[in-house]
Amino acid sequence: MDNATPSPGQSHPHFLFHEIYSSIVHDYAPDSKDAKSSADTRPKSMDLYADVVIVFKYKQPGKGVNKAEYEQKTLKAYQSVLLKLARVGLKSETRPSGDDTLFIFVLCPWVVLKREISRNSIHDWLAGVRVSDTEETEMLLQPATVRVDSLDDVTDSDRIRVVCDLITRFLNEGGAGIHPGEDEHVESILPLHEKAYNNLWLKSWSTKWFVNQDDLSKIRDHFGERVAYYFEFLQFYFQWLAIPTALGVLVHVFGSSFSIFYGVSVILWSIVFTESWKRRERELAYWWGVRNVSKTEMRRPSFKGDKEALDPVTGEMLPFFSPWKRWTRQIAGIPVIFGGALALAGVISVVFALEVFFTIYYDGYMKDILIYFPMALYSLAIPNVAAVC
Repeated sequence: MDNATPSPGQSHPHFLFHEIYSSIVHDYAPDSKDAKSSADTRPKSMDLYADVVIVFKYKQPGKGVNKAEYEQKTLKAYQSVLLKLARVGLKSETRPSGDDTLFIFVLCPWVVLKREISRNSIHDWLAGVRVSDTEETEMLLQPATVRVDSLDDVTDSDRIRVVCDLITRFLNEGGAGIHPGEDEHVESILPLHEKAYNNLWLKSWSTKWFVNQDDLSKIRDHFGERVAYYFEFLQFYFQWLAIPTALGVLVHVFGSSFSIFYGVSVILWSIVFTESWKRRERELAYWWGVRNVSKTEMRRPSFKGDKEALDPVTGEMLPFFSPWKRWTRQIAGIPVIFGGALALAGVISVVFALEVFFTIYYDGYMKDILIYFPMALYSLAIPNVAAVC
């Protein structure tokens, strides 16, 4: 710490926190004079394998701020993050990025990963996520000394999810209790990109018109179910848009400007499309083993509650929020919802009325240009009204 605090005769233009950072958890010694030298002797260009990266941000102290106290406070917050990671068995190494950012590379040892994989499997089974998997159910019901916890089937996305869950889980639930946005100086938790995989992925998909089930499974294994669902929905939606597109072309060529047939067809198409996507969604959930995953809820770090109350089931002290207050807020939001719906309906009605007027009744100056005015108004008004409502 003596290296971090300038003497009265010295002048440092910036607070270089990374000059006294620790490279490894067990080397961290906040009161050691050798902290700077032990960190600087490590090669900064060394490639490091890690599961996730914690972005630790700090600001340069402004005028009127005691720099020594600010440094002590920042170091204490940094040390707290490292100790929380070490407490749950995670390894970490820190590297600086500029004058106001530290990257804390976090690695989960295989022993800890096996423990967390087993814990998550039991948690998912209790929540009914994989109740149909008889073989897995029988395995989970075995004692821990008999149960075989293999990591052969653990995908990259599962590993990242388990590690992030371990980092963000609350302390009383066995986690590190580190929450971006809630913990001071912790800005975000990010996974590392695998450049070789990304290059192969882009090269493979750039030569295809459609993505098959095998491609989706690879994306799911690497990036997770949400990303795989995103790409599948885009493809599914794109394919289904061929139906209203073809109908629209036929109506435009052979029909009138305002076709009841086309309007009814689009309504029926939207219903069939929605139900078909729900079926496809359930199909993918079954293949990927994530059915009923919405039942597994995590406590939000931002939820504070009015007070601490005893859970009658688990016996834990948990934040409690009065149901009456929740219902009052929900009831108070009903007029806002109706107001937003009326505003949205009003904008759409005005746009349709203008479109009918300029298309059928108006025959004056600049008609060829004014017929596009309702479309422009709709494009500008709807996003703004939706954002306000």
